Amino acid sequence: MTRTEKRKQETMLKLVNAAMEVFGEYGYINATVSEIAERADVGYGTFYQYFKNKKELLLYLSEEICDHISDHAYLKSHKGLSLRKRLYYGVVEILSFYDQYSAALKALNEAESSDKSFSSCRERIYLNLYERVSHDINYFIKKGYCRSVVDDTIITALTCMIDSYAGKMIHEPESGSGVNIEKIAESLTEVSYRVLFNDDFEDAAARK
Repeated sequence: MTRTEKRKQETMLKLVNAAMEVFGEYGYINATVSEIAERADVGYGTFYQYFKNKKELLLYLSEEICDHISDHAYLKSHKGLSLRKRLYYGVVEILSFYDQYSAALKALNEAESSDKSFSSCRERIYLNLYERVSHDINYFIKKGYCRSVVDDTIITALTCMIDSYAGKMIHEPESGSGVNIEKIAESLTEVSYRVLFNDDFEDAAARK
């Protein structure tokens, strides 16, 4: 990477991080390009060298979310842990990802109310989450750890549940100390575990 390319990459990162801050504080509608540029510590005109407007920047952020939400399957990388723990850490990672991009996700929901072109962004994020969850659960199915009734319908239901709780976590954070990801993950894990596994499968997995 040349020095110029590195500088452009750093400026892009500054703009993206600044946009997350501004969207988080003011929302999408009230956010301004000038405020984003000021937070990024770049000239007002510099913003337009990277994005046409704040809509294009939010679309870029939505692509970032889509690209990274299903980067890798987390559950099978914890073979030394029980099925319950592996499921728990997988849910924690997903919720942490949503929390990391909470400002952008809230901005997307707000933008969608006035611009339906953003609807497809939210749909793609959900589909990528589904692929991530499906990949992890299918790993357990192939290992013979899941109940015989586990199929695509159940995987879809679990994905919807995680997505719904993640949305609630973002839009209705606990007062005072903020979001308690571990507490939410424990509840989601308990429900998911009962649907997917039983003690016999837990014992079989522990022996492998």
